[in-house]
Amino acid sequence: MGDHNTRYFHRRATCRKQQKRITSLKLSSGEWCSNVAILREEAANYFHTLFTADEQPNGYLPISGWFPALPHEITDSLGDVPSESEIHDALMSMAPLKSPGWDGLHAEFFQWQWSTIPSLGPLYRYLRDPAFALSGLTFANVTTVDGTWGISRLFALFDTSTVAHILSVKSPCLDDVADQSLHVMRDCHVARDFWLQILPVALIRPFFDCNLQQWISCNLSATILHPQSRLSWKLVFASLVWQIWKRRNDLIFQASTPFTDMTIITRSLAWAKYYYEGAMVPKVSTASPWPVLLEVPDPAWIYLNVDGVASFSLSNGSIGGLFRNSNDDWIMGFAKAIGYSNNLQAELWALFEGLSLAWKQGFEKVLVRYDSKQVVDLVNSPSATSSTLSLVRCIYRLCQK
Repeated sequence: MGDHNTRYFHRRATCRKQQKRITSLKLSSGEWCSNVAILREEAANYFHTLFTADEQPNGYLPISGWFPALPHEITDSLGDVPSESEIHDALMSMAPLKSPGWDGLHAEFFQWQWSTIPSLGPLYRYLRDPAFALSGLTFANVTTVDGTWGISRLFALFDTSTVAHILSVKSPCLDDVADQSLHVMRDCHVARDFWLQILPVALIRPFFDCNLQQWISCNLSATILHPQSRLSWKLVFASLVWQIWKRRNDLIFQASTPFTDMTIITRSLAWAKYYYEGAMVPKVSTASPWPVLLEVPDPAWIYLNVDGVASFSLSNGSIGGLFRNSNDDWIMGFAKAIGYSNNLQAELWALFEGLSLAWKQGFEKVLVRYDSKQVVDLVNSPSATSSTLSLVRCIYRLCQK
């Protein structure tokens, strides 16, 4: 239970204090003494004698020549500064959660933060060939000149799953999320080479000289055409950005083989053409050709809209509905999950819950607006009172009240 801050534990602490109180001591003469002044003097003399140096010499022990001497090359190396690989091996051999050092940090902290110094740190253990670790690899060997990951070099040193996890970590030279996204989609050498293959000549110079927000807005508002496909550049650009981002995510999260540049271009142009042709399809008016006769609603009526649906894969149903007055003003609503069901059961439950709530609220005139002809036919059927569906019978009885 621990020492909680309660009256019970305060009393227990007081009792322990009384029990451990020293009231008397046995003196060196063998007599028991309870005089406080004498006890203080006796305690001071005891510790004074305990910590006084012994005046008698211990003598001299001739140990010279009894132990073999270390060679000079070993004694000279004792003052050498340990190498980075030696520090790494010593650190990684420590148990992660052993006693912390003077700074209060366990060895685990330094093991996992080894990558903050210019070495591969914990990545050493994931190398394809352990011999690579002896060559003194650092992050400079797996990054490009601009400080980003060198993908070809990573695949040469690590397996595909390890490379995927490495690429999911922010590039060491990027500190901002927007810069990181822009780097992935435009500035890294892979993306830059890709864009140079497809960019219109008029956009090459301004394309690489703006931040992320300007880059997206300028290209999505461009009015020029893509020279090869003759499609609007903003459609092609949006498709290309999506395909580049998708290629990166497939590589990181699914460790799949990345698409080639030509595959991305082909897919992007196909999507852009699809968007263009969809936008060119004329819109067909859905207005009814028949005149609609509007009647002034009766203020005494309450309008109830209900609906229910069940998931095709999970078979979990949900229902909902709302009440409005004759001016279409909101009165109240409801929504709930009904568990395992099908679409018909969900529709019936929605109508039953709506009518039950209307009865509890005292609504005498309720007009139900429903989109399920099957439910309407079941409830209005002459055999509704003897229906095999209990919900149909319950709804019929509510309508008769």
